[in-house]
Amino acid sequence: MRKLCISFHMKSVDTEVSFEVNGEFKNNRIKFIDPEESINYIIFHKNTIEYYKKGEMDMKYKFSLTENTIGIYKILGNEFKFKINTTHLTNEDGHLQINYQLYQQEDLVNEQVLMIEYNFLEEE
Repeated sequence: MRKLCISFHMKSVDTEVSFEVNGEFKNNRIKFIDPEESINYIIFHKNTIEYYKKGEMDMKYKFSLTENTIGIYKILGNEFKFKINTTHLTNEDGHLQINYQLYQQEDLVNEQVLMIEYNFLEEE
């Protein structure tokens, strides 16, 4: 496990969230706790990236440039499913950027940009 310094930024049509936290990197996965005390996971696969959030609300999104994927968002006993259209995905040199659109049926309900900068604090 390697310790990380993480700069998190997410922008959508009507909200914007930024914060810095420490986290950890292990087995192609970043894990950190956000200011709302939710546990966040970013999992890197060969052609996809998954983003999970567990807390007062649960979220499970999968991003791929080659196909539309499904996202699930749960809050206050309600579950929302989205089709995710990933329009941009960059993951290199400690910089992750994902631009994506969320659809319900054929209706565009939100466009978001997720940016994470991460730097290793210490070697294993």
